[in-house]
Amino acid sequence: MRITKILLLPEIFFQYFTMKLLTILSLLMLVALIEQTNAQALQINATDTVGHPFPLQINDNISTLTYGTNTFGRLLRLSRQEIHFYDFGLDAGNEFYITKKNSSDVAFKVNASGNVGIGESNPTEKLMVSGNIALSGTGAYFGVALTDRLTYDGKYQPHYGMQWVMDSWTGAGPSMWMSAYGGMKFFTTGAVRMSISDNGNVGIGTTAPGSNRLAVEGTIAARRIKVTQITPWPDFVFDINYQLPSLQEVENYIIANRHLPNIPSAAEVAKDGQDLGEMNRILLQKVEELTLHLIEQEKRMKEMQSEITDLKKSIK
Repeated sequence: MRITKILLLPEIFFQYFTMKLLTILSLLMLVALIEQTNAQALQINATDTVGHPFPLQINDNISTLTYGTNTFGRLLRLSRQEIHFYDFGLDAGNEFYITKKNSSDVAFKVNASGNVGIGESNPTEKLMVSGNIALSGTGAYFGVALTDRLTYDGKYQPHYGMQWVMDSWTGAGPSMWMSAYGGMKFFTTGAVRMSISDNGNVGIGTTAPGSNRLAVEGTIAARRIKVTQITPWPDFVFDINYQLPSLQEVENYIIANRHLPNIPSAAEVAKDGQDLGEMNRILLQKVEELTLHLIEQEKRMKEMQSEITDLKKSIK
């Protein structure tokens, strides 16, 4: 066995009394510091309630930290000149709370289930707020799995969330972006009123828009409807090389098919509906063809009238 150092008895006593001396000096310095101020810097009363009903109070002329009181189950108070203060404690159910200004109204609460309430004394959800919630600044996300993001217009957007962000399409202020992989549904009175499927098709009054970009279950009222990209517009009817069907050809087609040429049948419309833009184009073509027939009939009638006039003159 190797002995590296042997403490002699005088050395042991010296170390012991040195530690005691340092402890005494520290206490004396604390007492001197307290006596140099008009206010209490540290007061420890334990169970003694004479003067201050708190086991521990630390204060200066402005701020106070108090530990130990059973008012509203309070365990700790932070105060400023006893005008503005917050109390911290555990209620009868051992649930943590914070109240303000000697009030039993809870400013912050964490219950036994871990639910957090802000301004709410009985939070039933993980976070329950009684009042408004504001997100400061643009680009602040709100949602779930915020790190799962897409990139659009040089900016990040959560796949499952929303944000207000300065968009390149407007300089008037922030735009609201929303995203959801499985689509979106909007409810009123417990029913779905509008839906957006995962492929972007929109349903109003229906959750099954099918292959339609917009499907509406009900009537649509509008002052104007503009349909674009209808080609070819039937000005070709007036082309000099256009083969205008004769009225006899039209009659034969009607007898065989029970509807006009190029017009869908009643059965087709009942099954597939009708394309309003295409229908307007076809109807305009029919009007133009009828106009040409009327012009031709007008010419023939004038010729006939001229012949009749000549016959009348010859009879006389």
